[in-house]
Amino acid sequence: WPHGDGKSIEGNALLKPVYDCKLEIAFAPPGAAVGSPAAAGPDVDVAVTTLSTPFYADAALVRVEAAGQRVYLISPSSDKPVKITTKGQDGMPGAAGTPGVDGKPGADTATPTITCAKGGEGMPGTDGTAGGPGGDGGAAGAIRVVLDDRSADKLRGRVLLANPGGAPGPGGPGGAGGKGGPGGKGGAPSVDCMDTTGPQGKAGANGANGPAGKPGANG
Repeated sequence: WPHGDGKSIEGNALLKPVYDCKLEIAFAPPGAAVGSPAAAGPDVDVAVTTLSTPFYADAALVRVEAAGQRVYLISPSSDKPVKITTKGQDGMPGAAGTPGVDGKPGADTATPTITCAKGGEGMPGTDGTAGGPGGDGGAAGAIRVVLDDRSADKLRGRVLLANPGGAPGPGGPGGAGGKGGPGGKGGAPSVDCMDTTGPQGKAGANGANGPAGKPGANG
C-alpha cells in the first residue's frame, strides 16, 4: 500500500521449483484394428546426465526419445528416479461365434377334428459355433540407455525401466444356441386336455468361448 511518500512496500519471495509432478512416462502403440496383429512397443532411447541447480545439487537430467518425440524429465534426487515404460500393444478380442438357427415349428396334427390330438414337437435349434481365438499381445519395445561417462555409477539408479509385452486378447464369446421350434397345432381341447399344442423343440447348445491369445514377449 502507498505510504505518505507515494512508494509501495517491496517484498521478496524465494520459490523452490518442484519436479515431482513428472517422474513417469509411458509409450504404447495406438489401438489396433480388429483382425490386425498387435504391434510391438516403440523403441526408446534414454540419455542420463548430472544436473546441479541452486536447489537440487544432486539432480539428474533424463532425455527420452521415442515414437517421434523427445521429452526431458528431471530426477531431483537419488530417491526419486524417473520411471520409463514402453509396452507392447494388447491383443484384440476374438470374433464372436455364430448364433445357432432357431428350430422350425412342429407339424400340425393330421387329425384336427379328433379331440385331444397332439400337435407335433417343434424342431430343435442348432448349436452356436465356438468363438474365435483372441489375438496375441505385441512384443515389448527395446530400451537403450546411455549414461554420462563422468558419473555412470552414480546415474545408474536414476531411471527405472519397464518394457512388458502386450496382454493377450480374450477369446471371442461362443454363439448362442438356436431356440427350439414351437409345437404344432393339435386337435380340439377338452376337460381332459386343456392344451393340445405340440411340445416345444429343444434349444441348441451355446458355442464354447474361444481361447485367449498369447501374451507379448517381455523386453
